[in-house]
Amino acid sequence: MKVRQGFVSNSSASSFCIFGTYLEGKGYEEIEELLDGTSLYYSSGGEYSCGMYVGREFQTIKDDETGKQFKDSTEKLLKEKFGNKTKCSIIKREWHD
Repeated sequence: MKVRQGFVSNSSASSFCIFGTYLEGKGYEEIEELLDGTSLYYSSGGEYSCGMYVGREFQTIKDDETGKQFKDSTEKLLKEKFGNKTKCSIIKREWHD
């Protein structure tokens, strides 16, 4: 039996992990316009979804920023853009083709 120990180059998966929210009924054009000039990331909800995931990627945490500050500033920005009822959480998604 042969065991592969290297990187599998023919894998077709995409994934992300953000602190943010899912916005039902929002499209790329609307999201791009609202997020222009911000540090927010967005991605479609998937092939059968009619919404978008929006938030900050964890690699954008600044050196002098605590986890709480990161979450608070992200939630504040999302509430400014999408309304005070916006609820944030850690979102992890992965799709395979």
